[in-house]
Amino acid sequence: MNSRYESQGALADLEEAISLHQEALGLCPVGHPNRSCSLNNLASCMNSRYESQGALADLEEAISLHQEALGLCPVGHPSKSCSLNNLGICMKSRYKSQGALGDLEEAISLHQEALELHPVGHPNRPCSLNNLA
Repeated sequence: MNSRYESQGALADLEEAISLHQEALGLCPVGHPNRSCSLNNLASCMNSRYESQGALADLEEAISLHQEALGLCPVGHPSKSCSLNNLGICMKSRYKSQGALGDLEEAISLHQEALELHPVGHPNRPCSLNNLA
């Protein structure tokens, strides 16, 4: 549903994707191995809805979900860099919306940490460089 929303822009598809991700998250209680992924998926949809509709509550929810997902990614976790980048993107969005310098500083810090996980030659390094730039 989210892919169709991204392709065609129908808000109903995004709403359905959010509903499905909420249901999936409900099936991944604390301690479930897929909880971090489920949190990231829902957060990404919430951020998409924020970008589309401009409701700050959606961005705040995306940030909260991404923070929880990041908290589930210890050093060496394969999703850590993705979680760092996703949260950094949301923090930068909140900075642009609200103008709080602390949000920008946090976004930069998160993107720097993600970049450190992508040494020269890593396939995700260009993305991390772009996010930090």
